[in-house]
Amino acid sequence: MNVEVEDKSLHLALLKATIKLGVSHEQIGYEVLDKQMGFLGLFCKKIRIKAWRKKFEKSSKTRKSNSLKQTKALPEASVVAEMKEFCSVICQKTFGKKVYIKTKTQDERLILEIQDSSFSDTKNRMLRFADALEHLLKKHMQARSLYLSNRFSVDINGLRETKESDLISLAKDMSEKVVRNQKPIVLNNHSASDRKVIHMTLDRDRRVYTKSVGSGHKRCLMILPSRARQNGQRKERRH
Repeated sequence: MNVEVEDKSLHLALLKATIKLGVSHEQIGYEVLDKQMGFLGLFCKKIRIKAWRKKFEKSSKTRKSNSLKQTKALPEASVVAEMKEFCSVICQKTFGKKVYIKTKTQDERLILEIQDSSFSDTKNRMLRFADALEHLLKKHMQARSLYLSNRFSVDINGLRETKESDLISLAKDMSEKVVRNQKPIVLNNHSASDRKVIHMTLDRDRRVYTKSVGSGHKRCLMILPSRARQNGQRKERRH
């Protein structure tokens, strides 16, 4: 399977390609199709590449040896170290510099936080990069048969943690509004990860329930009054 992607740099184009193909950076081959240069041939404005998954020929002995290695679980500290190394390599290829990656456990979830004060990209762009890197890391762990007992997420300079806190506050405020007015509310322009945070926040609130509707970029989240509460009110009105 081949994919064609375009971005401002080769590193970003390769990152997109690895996500589309669902492979690690070591498993991808590519060919530069087009490269637009800036003024006087300086600074690459856009680059378009064709990428594919590399084919590795393995003997039966090699496959057997690899399968035996994969069945032997690595210590969790070794898994976390490999996760940090993978993120570090991707960041260095994307931003052209080494970054510091801090790990911490919060609410039974491992957080890999990339810390660098020199990042000049916008907040939304950095959050999208964190989402893409997390997706790529999950694919890498599946390909390497790595196991981690906790869930994990990738953050950059605490941006995702701050956004999650804002989403939790939004979910609670909207829940109170739905209960007060007994009318559903539709939240648009939220990513799949944003919707997941809102779903999980209101999961234990028996007064309301949530559901995602629509498809693609038009997919949105609805917060509705609980059916049990609505049915109870209807019965009271009948009596």
